[in-house]
Amino acid sequence: MLVDNSLKEKALSIGFDLFGVSKAIIPEKAKNDFEEFIKNKYYGSMSWFPERWEIRNNFSNLGLEPKSAICLGVIYNSINHKNILNNIKISRYATGRDYHKVLKDMGKEFINFLKIKFPSSKFRQGVDTLPISEKVLSENAGLGWIGKNTNLISKQIGSYFFLSVILTDHELSVDNKLNFDCGSCSKCIDACPTNALFEPYKINASLCISHTTIENRDDSIPENLANNLQGWVYGCDICQEVCPWNIRAERKNIFSKISDFEPLEVFYSEEKLLGLTENEFNKITLESAISRITYKQWKRNLSYFIKNEKEKNK
Repeated sequence: MLVDNSLKEKALSIGFDLFGVSKAIIPEKAKNDFEEFIKNKYYGSMSWFPERWEIRNNFSNLGLEPKSAICLGVIYNSINHKNILNNIKISRYATGRDYHKVLKDMGKEFINFLKIKFPSSKFRQGVDTLPISEKVLSENAGLGWIGKNTNLISKQIGSYFFLSVILTDHELSVDNKLNFDCGSCSKCIDACPTNALFEPYKINASLCISHTTIENRDDSIPENLANNLQGWVYGCDICQEVCPWNIRAERKNIFSKISDFEPLEVFYSEEKLLGLTENEFNKITLESAISRITYKQWKRNLSYFIKNEKEKNK
């Protein structure tokens, strides 16, 4: 089957930075890795992982029988991120407009193009919204490789990028998977303060700072994790910040071109963040990925930040 370059050209013209196509199949190794993840309960509070096991591996109940997966990536790292807060830390991906909305809008434009090109075919887009293994499909599509920190890494742009996968029952020519890995580098594993990255290419999400500050809905945080948050109140970028591929990309001035991913004004002021009322929090996060957590969780996370800052300054 001949490669149709018009698809990639259209995707890039819309604003996507990465494009690739894979078969809509999850390899056995990935299935086995996922089964181990479930068996050992590394998913923490994210109960949807075991609940959606069958759909995730077999693409059932999605309204179509996909043959191909169009995998798209878009950089979210803003050049202005370095100018925002240093003490209160918020993951880069959450400081701008909610990426789900941005990528869905971009995806709709691309799907409209696909429908004209393939009028008898079905398409369905996911942006962390479908129970499918987006990283596995994107790795198979040649977008990058899943690194030792379990993030997808691109040789061109690092790992600060969002993924969106469009499933289709149209059979497209596929791209080659990269023959690449992290080699002997273990910077991400060495830097993880909670040992969530307990082995290369494996993560115990229940120990991850991102899980702790976002998915954990409890009133308190376990002491072994609370003492190692290192200022993070929403998400965590540590394993990405130390990654040589991200350092290289920033040195080459590879940053997002999408204005929606510029940090919101509130993130430039520690005083404003510490003093947010519930109404202010809800208003600010209405268009932000931080709406993933409640105001109660936000105040909980801030309380540990304040406590750890006091301990640090004794």
